[in-house]
Amino acid sequence: MPVEAQAAFRVRKRKLASLVREHLALKDEPLLLAAYYVPRRKPKDIFVFELIENFGDNTVSPAREFFEVTFSSSKDIPLEPGQQVHLVMTNPEEMEVALQEGWKNAQELKEAKRKGKFWVLHQDARAFDVLGKIAA
Repeated sequence: MPVEAQAAFRVRKRKLASLVREHLALKDEPLLLAAYYVPRRKPKDIFVFELIENFGDNTVSPAREFFEVTFSSSKDIPLEPGQQVHLVMTNPEEMEVALQEGWKNAQELKEAKRKGKFWVLHQDARAFDVLGKIAA
């Protein structure tokens, strides 16, 4: 990874630490995996993928896409003008279907992983299989 990219990653990782800590505190929806990744779309924005047990009642989206919410700068995550954080969330059941069916979101994660633009922020032991499938 180029030096500039390493520096940018360290800054973004620090910005995301508080978000991940908050999500780790949720007991009804345990955070299994959190990762920062850089997709082709909107490469200046910050993308965080979260695999969450019980998220969305463990249902599979009929639209065949993960839930994604965006937000702007905050006290905990200051951003550059025009920059947004994209929080992309799913559950293990939906992730399995997405990988099997080749959903756009799943392909985006796989491409980022292949290109070395995918960094794990938190990993529970239950996420090892999913990480292996993203890397495949």
